[in-house]
Amino acid sequence: MIYCDHQIEKAIRDRRLIIDPSPDPSQFVSTSLNLRVGDDFLIWKEALQAKGTAHSIDLDNIDLSEIIGLTDPLPANEIWRLLLAELTAGSV
Repeated sequence: MIYCDHQIEKAIRDRRLIIDPSPDPSQFVSTSLNLRVGDDFLIWKEALQAKGTAHSIDLDNIDLSEIIGLTDPLPANEIWRLLLAELTAGSV
């Protein structure tokens, strides 16, 4: 399902989607929310992104230093699309 900007805003208000800090209204476009990530955002190494593979991390029981060798920094000045259905960015 692709949400329109109004549905994304409602999901944030209803706390079904939590973004901290809250996005500015100028970050919403018709079917997306434009976010910037910091320099410490990492992606899986290309070999781990092979079709048919899946990886997950138990955020309650992880020492991030143990997986640093499996990741690369996000390339500078490149646009990345994160699908909410495939993204777990934190735990509650």
